[in-house]
Amino acid sequence: MAQIVLDGAVVVVGDRLFDITSGHTGVVQGFTPQEEIILKLPNNAIRYFNSDGSNRCINKALYWHNPIVIVPPKSGAIFSKLQKIAAILLGAD
Repeated sequence: MAQIVLDGAVVVVGDRLFDITSGHTGVVQGFTPQEEIILKLPNNAIRYFNSDGSNRCINKALYWHNPIVIVPPKSGAIFSKLQKIAAILLGAD
């Protein structure tokens, strides 16, 4: 199976991804033979997403973090910096 790349970063088992349809961050459990991402949510529900982050309900539903205005990167450190920049821009530092 080819690597699955979501928003420019390779998805691996154990990665944490945010599902906007549930409002929760889940953990990647694996991949189907059809190259779908298998995500386990905190309530133990299992969701399946296409390699582009879409599902049956919405075009794009899976992100590395809860999206604000931009598509967030995989790196938590870079995401934290973006949040700080946004807070400064909004005057909420």
